[in-house]
Amino acid sequence: MSTESEDVFDFAIIGGGILGVSTAWQFKKRYPKSRITLIEKEPSLACHQTGHNSGVIHAGVYYQPGSFKSRFCLEGNRATRNFCQTQHLPFRVPGKLVVATDDAEVLRLNHLFQNCQRNGLEVERLGARELSALEPNIQGVGAIRVFDSGIADFVAITGRLAELLQAMGGQIRLGQRVVEVSDCLFGEHWVGKHLVLCDGKKRFSRIQAKFVVVCGGLAADRLVKMDGAKLDNLNDGVGVTSFRVVPFRGEYFILSDRCCELVNHLIYPVPNPKLPFLGVHITPHVDGSVSIGPNAVVGWKREGYGRFNVSLRDAWSLLSFPGAWRLLSAYPRPALDEWMSSWFKDVFLRRVRRYCPSLTLSDLARPHVGVRAQAVFSNGRIVNDFLFARTASSLHVCNAPSPAATAAIPIGQYLVEEAEKMLRGVIV
Repeated sequence: MSTESEDVFDFAIIGGGILGVSTAWQFKKRYPKSRITLIEKEPSLACHQTGHNSGVIHAGVYYQPGSFKSRFCLEGNRATRNFCQTQHLPFRVPGKLVVATDDAEVLRLNHLFQNCQRNGLEVERLGARELSALEPNIQGVGAIRVFDSGIADFVAITGRLAELLQAMGGQIRLGQRVVEVSDCLFGEHWVGKHLVLCDGKKRFSRIQAKFVVVCGGLAADRLVKMDGAKLDNLNDGVGVTSFRVVPFRGEYFILSDRCCELVNHLIYPVPNPKLPFLGVHITPHVDGSVSIGPNAVVGWKREGYGRFNVSLRDAWSLLSFPGAWRLLSAYPRPALDEWMSSWFKDVFLRRVRRYCPSLTLSDLARPHVGVRAQAVFSNGRIVNDFLFARTASSLHVCNAPSPAATAAIPIGQYLVEEAEKMLRGVIV
């Protein structure tokens, strides 16, 4: 084992997805004279959830008013669009249609419309004729039109944030995995963090930081446990091991070139409130392509994008966690349906053809896969909101599924504000 000299920083941000990079950028803006390092275990930024999502700038349709998701999504929609505009990055705001295909879905659509209004969104109810006029290829008995839903390139946004961070003097360390976190003393009164890092060649380095923020994505639960952090605002009183990340593979298909003008809006089905995901939707992208997806299949490897990818460590983490079994036993039929949609294209396509009957199997041109990190409590309940944990000198983002990419800028601002309260003037 070779060891490098120990560097000292004011802030260390762990995680090089859009959330970690946004957070590091905002810490550097708030504390311009501070020493900041961003640590990412992969050889480049945005390798996992940021680089494998649908690129949607969410408006806040589905989230409970007053929740973190509602608050940060609404702020993030505006902030993301403004950032793209000022930085000359590609984005569009075509709007979203949430389409009902039968009377039962119309009832759920009514509740969704009321939720949109409570969240202050600009929305419009559409009948079947109005829907057909806007989207000739979409079939339904009614819809909600959400005007502020958009599309962007979140990898490009992450890259620009990283450029801005480095231009201000922030450091980015790629190919460095955090393998140990412990406390260390700064002066007489402040206990910061000591981090041990390991690169791909098993070379170890050590750094110290007065304050650490962890945006660990698919490794969030392991980093929380490594640091001994405690979850914020839990009413059930459970401790640090009370949640675990369950990976869900989300499979998409890029559609054939004939489908480039298939839709004018983002097209979503009405979600079933009893199920944890939004359903297979149609998304036009900023590069002109159109995709459908994702489904949601439990994965056996947290960073495994192939159907046969298995990690013994990740599989055991899943199988040994009571919350995973309780979750799957609560949704046996949907879990089977998702599995079937993964193995059989016609099953996958059938879900989209309910509202877009013109699509055929030959239109499913290129597969694309993402893995979403979903925190689940030990009682089997999905963590529906963003979730945070902390020690005296660290903050952890424990659960940041959709709409976290949309909300990355306000989440970063929130983390800076929380850190400022905790630091009590230690860093100026």
